[in-house]
Amino acid sequence: MPFGILLGLALAALGHAVWNALARRINQRDEYFTLITALGVVIYSPWAVYLALHHSIPTRAWAWWAASVGFEVAYMVVLAQAYRVGEFSVVYPLARGTSPLWAAVLAIPLYGYHLTPIGVAGILSVVAGVFLVNRAPRGNVRMPSSRPIPPAVLWALLSGVCTAAYMLADSKGARLMSPVLFIYLVYGGLSLAKAIVDIGRKRCDYGGVLRRHTFSVVVGGMLAFAVNAVVVSALRLVPVGYVAATRELSIAFGAVIGAIWLREPMTRYRIAAISLIVLGVVLIGLA
Repeated sequence: MPFGILLGLALAALGHAVWNALARRINQRDEYFTLITALGVVIYSPWAVYLALHHSIPTRAWAWWAASVGFEVAYMVVLAQAYRVGEFSVVYPLARGTSPLWAAVLAIPLYGYHLTPIGVAGILSVVAGVFLVNRAPRGNVRMPSSRPIPPAVLWALLSGVCTAAYMLADSKGARLMSPVLFIYLVYGGLSLAKAIVDIGRKRCDYGGVLRRHTFSVVVGGMLAFAVNAVVVSALRLVPVGYVAATRELSIAFGAVIGAIWLREPMTRYRIAAISLIVLGVVLIGLA
């Protein structure tokens, strides 16, 4: 992978960890996610207009646009619920760390990929890390039969599925047109769809969230779109497996942010779990 792309993905991973940490400190996360998405559309509109004047939008791209919007909405709703019931340093590694696992599985029918021994080893490493995060979130190892899987873990795993699905859709769309323009159109549809979902769930206190968390909303709006623009651009130039693995550097950033900024526990078991997940996604990326 070219160094420039690697550096860009590393910075994108840091940005993703930061705006997720900001979300963790806000109770009304559904409104927050909608606001940062809409704000991203507003902030980056001049760039989008320029791209629209210089790049065509093929008809085939709209199907992948619709798929990406749908899975992005599901991701935001599910992630908000995961943060509502769980700790950032548990939810974030699971949500991000398992998405390459689901991407590897979904890519088989969509792209015709086949798992290699290295890929299988990566999947097993991710599963082992998921087990440690689930059973030892505070440093106490528990047997699988000791209690049911916590709701936060289930929501985080579902978030990983949604991430893999929209990433695969983005990779298809990015190869058909300008990747930045594609993700901008996704964000436009996403902000509208997410607002409709919020209205249906009676979670529409956008003004209150904006007044109480102006800094977080502005920073989140700038980072969320920029992160996705970098990732989708990389998908056009680098195989999806390498992109998926490299962007999981955000797991390490998220763990550090959770421990230092949010004062969440960082035990040796959690460190081992995060290390296994990182190792697994790297192996999947190399498969």
